[in-house]
Amino acid sequence: MEYEFDGKTLAIDKELSELDKFVIEFIKLLDKCNIKYVIISGYPAIFFGRSRATEDVDMFIEKISKEKFLELWEASKENFDCIITSDPEDAYNYLIENMAIRFAEKEFFEPNIEMKFANKDTDFYSLENAMQIVCKNNTLMMGPFDIQIAYKLYMGSDKDIEDAKYIYKVLKEIIDSKKLSMFLFKFKVSKELIDKLGD
Repeated sequence: MEYEFDGKTLAIDKELSELDKFVIEFIKLLDKCNIKYVIISGYPAIFFGRSRATEDVDMFIEKISKEKFLELWEASKENFDCIITSDPEDAYNYLIENMAIRFAEKEFFEPNIEMKFANKDTDFYSLENAMQIVCKNNTLMMGPFDIQIAYKLYMGSDKDIEDAKYIYKVLKEIIDSKKLSMFLFKFKVSKELIDKLGD
């Protein structure tokens, strides 16, 4: 896969999938409402070409006021529904209690955006150090690949390990090896799992 990286922004030219278009449509609402976000977990591997299905796209957003959340809720109503509650007050309370809420296109349940407030130090690291991805004049903010790979290995399921291996293989040239090592140590990832990156 060909891409250009200037140290901050990764530009890639690829055909957008239906999942990509769904994600881009939603993050345009976040941008419109000036809400900082970062996409994490499995979707980045899928975006860069890993062939697997997913039901949800995980993201953290910065902790916002109820007023700002209601602004997002109103902006989303034309094309999206919150699939866990129709009450914006309830939805905001879920976020405040460190639980996720989900948005899907109207009349659908999948795929959906699974959104949480950033809460832990690693969440804030991903949010503050998000990688800017540009494709077809669209900009997406994704979690730094160093922590994404380490966390996927820490999770340890076959799917997570294969996601980590794929991202490492495709984007190895731009991954900060020192930071990757730091997060592998932080998450106490075993040598056995680390060695799988070279498989």
